[in-house]
Amino acid sequence: MKWKRRSIAAGVVAASLMLIAPAAFASNLVAVNGTSSPAADVPVTGSLSGTISFITDFGVPASCTTASVGGHIKRGASATVGTKIGAITNLTFGNTGGTGCSSTGLGYPFLIKKSTKTGSPVEWPIHLTSTPAKGSGSAAIEIRNVAMKMHSTGLTRWGMDLEATGTVPAKIFQGATPQIQITPTAGVFPLALQAFDGWGTNTAAEHTMFGQIYTGDGMQMTATFNLSTPITW
Repeated sequence: MKWKRRSIAAGVVAASLMLIAPAAFASNLVAVNGTSSPAADVPVTGSLSGTISFITDFGVPASCTTASVGGHIKRGASATVGTKIGAITNLTFGNTGGTGCSSTGLGYPFLIKKSTKTGSPVEWPIHLTSTPAKGSGSAAIEIRNVAMKMHSTGLTRWGMDLEATGTVPAKIFQGATPQIQITPTAGVFPLALQAFDGWGTNTAAEHTMFGQIYTGDGMQMTATFNLSTPITW
């Protein structure tokens, strides 16, 4: 009757696996302020750490030292590749007074905002492009549907009038002081630039008013944002 003993043993093993399965094999979930439930979009803001740097594929540099970013993290989202874990819903680099953003290549201050043109995305979704191990320090992400309106201010208002669109790869760092870090790959310019005629009417043009940037040029950015709310997985 050896088969009976084997059957009993197999049954015990199967029952044991059923008991431990919920804890051992459950999906890793995104937690905000230490909890992953109930599932919800939790508001989060981002403050700039240091300076945001931009450069085009033709070597025109720019930078900003002030920024305001807002959005949400999806509490309870599965921490697996492809999952949407949050979104950016508003963004401003620089300010309307003409300070905070400048470019030695352009010669005038400028302002960057989330584009509000007709047809522009309401939000920029943040998706995981890797599956982080539970408690691991960081995960690869991409910020999709980016659409930033950039224009000069002051006496040269609209002298530079651009929109930058595309998908930006980045990393999100979990913990009590989480961050999103955007570090471009050398030679890769993920944002495509569209120039406008310089009158603030969103009329497409071959290049900016003073000709420094052309439609079809590419741009990359480097930045680190400190997030306002603890995030873990």
